[in-house]
Amino acid sequence: MTAAAINNNCRYWRRIDEKIQSDPKEKLGEIVALKTMQGADSKMLALFKKEFRGLSDVVHPNLAKLYKLAIGGQLQYFTMDYVQGTDFLTFVRGDIQREEPLGETRLLRLRESFRQLAEGIAALHSSGKVHRDIKPSNVLVTTEGRVVLVDFGLAIDLNRDGIYQTVDGHVVGTPAYMSPEQAAGNQVTSASD
Repeated sequence: MTAAAINNNCRYWRRIDEKIQSDPKEKLGEIVALKTMQGADSKMLALFKKEFRGLSDVVHPNLAKLYKLAIGGQLQYFTMDYVQGTDFLTFVRGDIQREEPLGETRLLRLRESFRQLAEGIAALHSSGKVHRDIKPSNVLVTTEGRVVLVDFGLAIDLNRDGIYQTVDGHVVGTPAYMSPEQAAGNQVTSASD
């Protein structure tokens, strides 16, 4: 296994999972990503379990699929789709510099990428969830051009009115990508994504 990325208290690994059998269509020996958490306190562990359990049944080609949760000892992990490709900005920009205008080909790539991202977000919202941390580094693009939204660590359930209200006004997310209502600790809805 090799570490692919480190995100807050979690590490993402790439490994071959010999035991993914939750879906009969899954093949033994498939390469998966492994999100791990070590030495977590009970609150962090509860959030880790909630992330997995809340999203393991949400299936869409533009959302990373979660497969298996393992809790034991000092290491907790879950397996999910391994996305072979690149981050969203690198894919859309290609080899151009930030100041250069996008050409027609890149504009078409951008439009198609946003369409796929919107479909993934819509699937997440239709399951009653809000991501709360959509940003370029949480959007990956496969070598075939499939856009995949990842990292559901801040995702929450909406109530039946489609609203989530923080109890203590605690703000979570990446400030540069937050909606104004999220940054203010106010009610969050699917529009906040």
